[in-house]
Amino acid sequence: MEERRKAKRMDLQSTITVKRIDNGKDEEVSIDIKDLSKSGMGFNCKQELEEGAIYQSSIVIWTQEVIPALLKIVRKLDRGENGYFYGAQLNKAQYSLSAISRVWWKEAAASR
Repeated sequence: MEERRKAKRMDLQSTITVKRIDNGKDEEVSIDIKDLSKSGMGFNCKQELEEGAIYQSSIVIWTQEVIPALLKIVRKLDRGENGYFYGAQLNKAQYSLSAISRVWWKEAAASR
């Protein structure tokens, strides 16, 4: 898959429920977050999600802080029996996550 990331991603292992908000059906699905940056997220999901769809989420970061964010599905990779891997753009919490990522990288550098 072509690299499209504009910001460094940090590993974040978490499972959350997201709710689709752009089609009026209030669909909820569980996703397994793999990585996160100030502008995007990579995650696995058993269900097939539509590219371009918008989901409401509450991301729990390593400090146990909950960050509300809107996710826009921008790419999908079919992994067969293992479901799908998705790339999503963060549309609402971008600035909050930018500050959090700076703190995370600073903590990581100090621990070396």
